[in-house]
Amino acid sequence: LYGTAVMVGFGTDEVKLHYDNFDYVNLVGNDENSWGLSHKGTIWHDGKSKAYCQPFFDKDTVIGVLLNTHDK
Repeated sequence: LYGTAVMVGFGTDEVKLHYDNFDYVNLVGNDENSWGLSHKGTIWHDGKSKAYCQPFFDKDTVIGVLLNTHDK
């Protein structure tokens, strides 16, 4: 993949979904209003990442997401 980030995640209604420059950035998890899981196996929030799982990019990959707003 070049210039593409496969991400799964969520964000508030304040999340920034576009940038004016031509840099490749992860939109999900790039600011304080969103959280994301990259196909590279890293989780993202507020522009920071950390290792979370093995990388995945396969047509047979299944990802489940649980959003627990009660415990944040």
